[in-house]
Amino acid sequence: MTSTAQVLPDYLSPGLRIVFVGTAVGDASARRGHYYAGPNNVFWPLLHETGIVAARLGPEDDARINDFGIGLTDLVKDVHASADSELAEETLHAGVRKLVAKLRKFAPDVVCFNGMNAYTAFKGRRPPQFGLTDDRIGASRVFVVPSTSGRVSSARRFDGRTRRQWFAELSKLGRGADRPTPPLPASANAGRVGQREASPVTLHEELATILGRRGNRWMSTSELAELVNSRGRYRKRDGSPVTAFQVHGRTRKYTDLFERDGSRVRLIRP
Repeated sequence: MTSTAQVLPDYLSPGLRIVFVGTAVGDASARRGHYYAGPNNVFWPLLHETGIVAARLGPEDDARINDFGIGLTDLVKDVHASADSELAEETLHAGVRKLVAKLRKFAPDVVCFNGMNAYTAFKGRRPPQFGLTDDRIGASRVFVVPSTSGRVSSARRFDGRTRRQWFAELSKLGRGADRPTPPLPASANAGRVGQREASPVTLHEELATILGRRGNRWMSTSELAELVNSRGRYRKRDGSPVTAFQVHGRTRKYTDLFERDGSRVRLIRP
């Protein structure tokens, strides 16, 4: 076990669908400087394969995970270890207090513990089974998935299900909670009438969500188009990708929602 100031930063923000909580950063992730970067760790593939995120992401994408409505943190932030058994009990207790404060502050829809060890260290007891628990952290529901560590066999079953099946259950629970950060004006809601978009959200709603999640900084229409396509929440009926030109046209239409500066866009705040 090695101690340092903070092994990896928290990737947390308000309005997230799911925040994943590990016990502590593994040695391989600490060396690479990214979450779940150990050999054969299946965390990132499972996010995409089970529909939690539409894009194929990897450890190097962890800094932009909030764009997809997902957050990352650990119970213990100032050490990394090759195994959970290396963590001292007092270290775990201190981590619990800090974790609860963070989760109450950001209030995700679901807190998901990555591994039974992470949940047991947090709660002090093992839940009856994997999946949704009876616990709440503030307003957040609590879910437990089997550890994604490469040390765990992909063929192993946990309470009768594979890791992939538990992630699929989590995906259902976290679906539909990714909503626009700012309130939309009446003209934006009126755009739903007769819409020809094959999505649960309109393009301007998705653009508003992305801008709100990124602190409403100026973003280019190309950046916005790329994020809309990678998030996968808005899809055109013909299946073609959203273009910068389409973002330009949509933001130009909703002048009471978006502020424009050439090819750059941000939200108009009241």
